Amino acid sequence: MKRLLILVIALCFPVYGQWIRHVIDRNLGGAHGIYVADMDNDNDLDVVATGYYVDDVVWYEAPSWTKHFIDQNLDYPCGVYVADMDNDNDLDVIATGADAVVWYEGWTKHFIDHNLDGARGVYVADMDNDDDLDVIATGGDADAVVWYEAPSWNKHFIDQNLNGAWGVYVADMDNDNDLDVVATGYMADDVVWYEAPSWNKHYIDQVLTRALGVYVADMDNDNDLDVVATGYMAGDVIWYEAPSWTKHFIDHNLDGACGVYIADMDNDDDLDVVATGIVADDVVWYEAPSWNKHFIHQFLNGARGVYVADMDNDNDLDVIATGTYADKVIWYEKPVGVEEGSNQPAITLAQPFPNPFRTKTEIKFSLEHSTKDIELKIHNILGRVIKNFVLSTAYPLVPTVVSWDGTDDSGTRVPPGVYFVVLTATQNKQIRKLLMVK
Repeated sequence: MKRLLILVIALCFPVYGQWIRHVIDRNLGGAHGIYVADMDNDNDLDVVATGYYVDDVVWYEAPSWTKHFIDQNLDYPCGVYVADMDNDNDLDVIATGADAVVWYEGWTKHFIDHNLDGARGVYVADMDNDDDLDVIATGGDADAVVWYEAPSWNKHFIDQNLNGAWGVYVADMDNDNDLDVVATGYMADDVVWYEAPSWNKHYIDQVLTRALGVYVADMDNDNDLDVVATGYMAGDVIWYEAPSWTKHFIDHNLDGACGVYIADMDNDDDLDVVATGIVADDVVWYEAPSWNKHFIHQFLNGARGVYVADMDNDNDLDVIATGTYADKVIWYEKPVGVEEGSNQPAITLAQPFPNPFRTKTEIKFSLEHSTKDIELKIHNILGRVIKNFVLSTAYPLVPTVVSWDGTDDSGTRVPPGVYFVVLTATQNKQIRKLLMVK
């Protein structure tokens, strides 16, 4: 019987489709860095971000996205990272801004460095294998890559000659059980890795015009670590195959290529690439191994930071991004199922709230332009319609909220269990899973 139910669900509700946009904040001036973590230990994922133009470091509490200020006085905050720096079982935040590298402990502000000119990228790792977490950062104006040794924060220079040092990633690149550092030089057009502990400098690429973002992963499953980087002026997303650093172009045409993240987006056991284009205003993912380009969002003004995580615990990967010129933080959710029709009104069906629910839940949706051909229904696990809401015309950019009290069309309360909210506008369909409990 269980297999039959799964089959019925699969037939009724397609798996793949377009991304649902959830705006976390539309007023974070110069939204820049992004990180995802369970900040309040309540088993859902929260979001931490920096606002470059408003000097803010903030975290947003899921699922309501309540905005909590960590700092409102960090000049030009840029990079951000989350970790338990002091081993006290709560999460701290590390950020870069102007000339500073700071960490926030419940949110007391501790300066790690007051004097890293143009502090940009930041990463946290135990660099010296002494069971405490150190901090690695880049200084774009100092041309420096440095690591700070906890707990004294002694400053160790890895490189003082990487022109426009920007992106940074830490990994054991040569499989010798110590941590190496990979970085980009924005003005140097360089992608490099530094071999610990001597910090010998190895060039991966010296002609990636305005090299910016960087990420490390075993892209081809051959047990060595490859590098993926973005070139802002080149419009390139490239992966470099270790150990020869053979260059594979993923995209030649992502204008202002900026943020990058690697994850298996389609659950097919190979690694895909997610990236942002700050000039193109695009958030995209590239499907390995062909690198087919899929648009997540084409109109996020100044798309910059990007992160991948399962935000709604539904076993697929969502994308979180910042729009520097839009002042927005958004997470993009892959719905349970979507059917797309060409030239049809774009629809957005939000996650019902609360979910799970006992007595009542609210279903919010919106359309990009009005249509009379719209339906909102509740299906049971067998795909049968139990509730058909009567809707008037939905207006552009004005969210519509419908309440469901757990009753069917006859007014009888349905039993607890899994249900599906199905929104249809002409040929477009979006579906959300809903759980009613006793």
